[in-house]
Amino acid sequence: GAIMVVKKGNLFGLMSAATGATVQQTSYTLIDGLSQNRAKMCINGKYGYFDEKGKTVIAAQYTYAGNFSSDGKASVEKDDNGYYIYTNGSYAGK
Repeated sequence: GAIMVVKKGNLFGLMSAATGATVQQTSYTLIDGLSQNRAKMCINGKYGYFDEKGKTVIAAQYTYAGNFSSDGKASVEKDDNGYYIYTNGSYAGK
C-alpha cells in the first residue's frame, strides 16, 4: 500500500496510508519526494534512499545525495568524491 511521510517536531518518518502503521520511525532529518521509486532520506548527517514501500534500499552513507532523474541516476558524494549511482545503488559513472 501507499506510504505517507509524517513529521514530529523536526524529524520525519513513514507510515502506511491505509493502516496508520509505522513503516519508519520519526528519526530522519529529511525524507524527500519519490522519484524513480526512490525517496531520499537523511539520518545522522548521511543520505540514503527508501523504496516506494519505505524499505531502506540504499543505506545512509552519502554526504550529499540528489533525487533520481528520469534516466534512473542520482548524483551522490562520499569521501569528497562525487559520482552517479543507479536506483539499486550501483556505480553509474562520474
